[in-house]
Amino acid sequence: MQPITELIPIRLDQYGRYRVGDTNVLLDLVIIAYRRGDTPESIIGSYPTLSLDDVYFTIGYYIRHQSELDAYLQKQQQIADINEQEDKANIQNQITREMLLERLKNRRSTG
Repeated sequence: MQPITELIPIRLDQYGRYRVGDTNVLLDLVIIAYRRGDTPESIIGSYPTLSLDDVYFTIGYYIRHQSELDAYLQKQQQIADINEQEDKANIQNQITREMLLERLKNRRSTG
């Protein structure tokens, strides 16, 4: 009998994020769903581009490499938190059309 070799359907994209199979579904989403208690069948219900075997392989890989992947997920969460803070700061610094119209109205009424 030949040794069994199977490729794990996880790939690194150009942004340094892990994706499952040939899809754009992030590894993060599959693992979070699994940790939440979702079954592989319900995961593919949420992400229909995934195949059931890819989800099972991914969960198996996560179980075998949990500490490494938990560190990766934690880092991704930190990046997401930083991006969210930057987005909020950018939104607060933006002047909207309504704000400009209000300023114009105030100038006209005082001038």
